[in-house]
Amino acid sequence: MATTQLTAADTAAQTFTLHTANYPRVMVTATGLAGAETATVQFVPPNGTATAVVNDDNVVAVMTVALPSVILAGGPDYLLTKGITAGAASFSMTPVTHPN
Repeated sequence: MATTQLTAADTAAQTFTLHTANYPRVMVTATGLAGAETATVQFVPPNGTATAVVNDDNVVAVMTVALPSVILAGGPDYLLTKGITAGAASFSMTPVTHPN
């Protein structure tokens, strides 16, 4: 499936609410990060209080220069956030349909 650009590339801080109800899982990518810049992913439950997304080892999902993508379970809403960046950075999403 095709990659969808979620935000325009920009140096300003950005947040984006990603709705994944129509997908079994998705890969989110932060493109354009540099140095120690990061982008975070939070789960947004029905009550609206965003909480960090963690894996089975209780490690928080963070996108970096070295690891710019995370795979998320489809269904819930997620809040994607990046701070001010040195270069223009953006978020994109690719549906993941294979079981692994």
